[in-house]
Amino acid sequence: MVTGTGLEIMLEEVGHQTFPNPQPQPLRSSYVQLIVTIGGSPRSIRVDDSVEIGEYTITVKSANPFRYDDGPRCTLLVMRR
Repeated sequence: MVTGTGLEIMLEEVGHQTFPNPQPQPLRSSYVQLIVTIGGSPRSIRVDDSVEIGEYTITVKSANPFRYDDGPRCTLLVMRR
């Protein structure tokens, strides 16, 4: 529950994808899948991306899918538009 907003956000999944890249290092991207009670269906959001739900913008600031590193967890920023 996000205090004072009426939003209830459940973390459904934290994931990590690796994309092939011709560079020496492959591209990596973490993402989260959230269920927001007033927003309907689950939303998948990448780190530093945002989604607008109702009168709020939810931004994923970090995502850690790895259990060995205290995961899965994420950090969100919720702001009124």
